Amino acid sequence: ERRTFTRRRWRLSRVGAVAVVYLTLLAALGLIGSLLVSPLVSESRELIEIAPSLYRQLQGQLIDLQRRYVWFRDLTGLLERLPEEASRLTQYLGAATGVAFRVFGTVVSAVTILIVSFYMLLEGPVIYGTAAGIRSVRSSSRHVTRSC
Repeated sequence: ERRTFTRRRWRLSRVGAVAVVYLTLLAALGLIGSLLVSPLVSESRELIEIAPSLYRQLQGQLIDLQRRYVWFRDLTGLLERLPEEASRLTQYLGAATGVAFRVFGTVVSAVTILIVSFYMLLEGPVIYGTAAGIRSVRSSSRHVTRSC
């Protein structure tokens, strides 16, 4: 007799099934996060270390372009202002902080939605029964007429 995956009977309770789904989801998110954060940090560190040599290389290339093509616009002034702009990095960090807070708010919202949906999945029948009971009480109270 051939057994397929759909024929296997795993006897999981509602709580167990929801827990398996959520743990799988959290493990996948953790794996994706670790796969993205680690290379991002190492690449950023490497960029910071080689930034001065990249700056000197860019200066050399601009000077070479200026010598070869006289009609090419002089960009050395712009390049010389680059360290000044880098020193004013704190002005630009304001926008980056806003983005970071938005990302953090989105993560908090997603976690809240996951927690609320977790409880709704676990207590769904109770919530539905309570809501149906309230609805039936409201509909029956509308049909009752008062006699004064």
